[in-house]
Amino acid sequence: MEYLLGIGSLPPSDEATGFLRINKDKIYGLIRPVDFLVTDMNNERFDDVFICNFGYSKGDFSIYKNLKNGSYEKEIIPTLSGAIRMEYENMDEEKKIVVLFAQEHETLMICNLESNSFKGEKILQFQPEYGATDFQLKDIDNDGDLDVFIGAFSINIGPKDSDVTKDNEISWMKL
Repeated sequence: MEYLLGIGSLPPSDEATGFLRINKDKIYGLIRPVDFLVTDMNNERFDDVFICNFGYSKGDFSIYKNLKNGSYEKEIIPTLSGAIRMEYENMDEEKKIVVLFAQEHETLMICNLESNSFKGEKILQFQPEYGATDFQLKDIDNDGDLDVFIGAFSINIGPKDSDVTKDNEISWMKL
């Protein structure tokens, strides 16, 4: 399989000019897509696609269900801008996708794929100034449970332009 993800507008924008090409098929009208996952959700031998549409003030995390004719039907999971990254994992013997939202939401969400309802459950939320940039799921302490590491970067500008501080932070939590 060949994939090509086109972000569309690199500067902040809500223009739906992004796309995902999967071999000869294309999904158009994406709002600054930054991550995607291709998987056969219902074992029909046709791949469905999860896409993080980062956007600007608009955006979402969506599944594009394969209609088996070269086209896809969009189902929005949460309508939140800032979906930046996702990971697919088996947790408690269930298929789940963990999604990080940046911008004003600063949220980590888990979507259970077994139920086909795709409703996300918020497991973490930070203040908007936290500046979430990435995450990883690892069993760091070898106890059999996944741990989540969240990276953040924020720039705080004080009353004067010269009072700029940069903070880098990694947070760790057990799932």
